[in-house]
Amino acid sequence: MSAASLTRDLPLERRRSRRAKVLRLEVRHPGLVVLTMPQRCSVREADAFLAQHAQWIHEQLSKLQRNREQVPTLTQPRWDGEDQIRIRDRLIPLRYTPVRARRAELRLDAAAAELCAPVAWQAHPERLTRALRLELREEARMRAEYWLAEEIPRIGLRPSGLRIGDQRSLWGSCAADGRLSFNWRLLMAPDAVFRYVVIHELAHLRHRNHSAHFWSLVAQQMPDYEQHRHWLRQRGHELQYVLPPLNNSYQSENRPQ
Repeated sequence: MSAASLTRDLPLERRRSRRAKVLRLEVRHPGLVVLTMPQRCSVREADAFLAQHAQWIHEQLSKLQRNREQVPTLTQPRWDGEDQIRIRDRLIPLRYTPVRARRAELRLDAAAAELCAPVAWQAHPERLTRALRLELREEARMRAEYWLAEEIPRIGLRPSGLRIGDQRSLWGSCAADGRLSFNWRLLMAPDAVFRYVVIHELAHLRHRNHSAHFWSLVAQQMPDYEQHRHWLRQRGHELQYVLPPLNNSYQSENRPQ
């Protein structure tokens, strides 16, 4: 497997980083290989690095694909009453209830996820699935707001705004203007993992790097953060299998209270 075939056949994402001192490869999930390059690294050097590690990439992709086949996923709901969806790391039933209304509403609790949507949508499962994605993102926004309200007074740092997206390779980010962004798929992870990502991005408001001072601040807020960081590294790819993203994006903008 050559570097050229990797680039052609895979959604290979190349990133240049001012902080990176060496080339680094990460296989995030079966559809994403991330190559991080130092600023002065040449394309030829990067391609040679890819070719050198082609066998390792192939082995990691095969391993993730095998794991994917063992993990219950909801790629496309059947809407027959038998679907399940993972919320806060628990599989719960997903049901559709036809109602006389103009828009959809997701009623979510520990026992089930019920999408109440117009009667006419019953003949258009793709509309139900699109509505489900949007409602889940709104649920993720509310969960992010909850954790921000909990952590902002403790850490003493306040973001300028909040965005919820469907990033392919990031769980959270902190923009230069202080706006925080979170991946809606964190809603499917354990709640403590979502909280860890919120704390992680809040800490970036003070330290725009991953220095010892940064991790010390994270540990001050969440002493056991390493186990939640480990969960994302080991199992975060599973969240990408559920409801593949649409081409168009959705974002929710709010200022945390």
